[in-house]
Amino acid sequence: MPTGPFAARAPPPHDSLNRVCGQCGRDAIHEAGNPEDAPLELGSEIVSGDLKTCTRRKVDVLIVGSGLSGCVIAERCSKQLGMTSLIIDKRDHIGGNCYDFVNNHGIRESKYGAHLFHTQFERVWEYMLQFSEWIPFDHRVRGRVPDKNGVKQLVPIPPIHETVNKLFGE
Repeated sequence: MPTGPFAARAPPPHDSLNRVCGQCGRDAIHEAGNPEDAPLELGSEIVSGDLKTCTRRKVDVLIVGSGLSGCVIAERCSKQLGMTSLIIDKRDHIGGNCYDFVNNHGIRESKYGAHLFHTQFERVWEYMLQFSEWIPFDHRVRGRVPDKNGVKQLVPIPPIHETVNKLFGE
């Protein structure tokens, strides 16, 4: 895992707003001794879709979807209100579209495309750190665009000062 500090892309004061400057957060499964980055295997009784396997016959809340919203609702209802819940989802994993995994080549992959997390609220950031480890990520979009001589250059998109300089040779 790379260690920080990492070079900032944004100018001050925005450069100091990225809270992920190294691996941070808490992964309770990893802390319990599971060193794997692979997806957690859910038992056949869970993924079968047969609600008879649910040990509780009565729950307070039925939640459809185990994406971020469904998981947060279940956790908050349990912790703050003492309610029980059952989450159902058509997929065989939790996390919704934010689901990622480490593939056979050791590369972390986002199954449904990259999802970026942004918040300006300290309490939201502190809440999220309880449930997952976070690693630095620098989102840079580049495109191949012909310069003034027709030669394709790899430049930042959307255009910034660097893009113009590279394409027009200034």
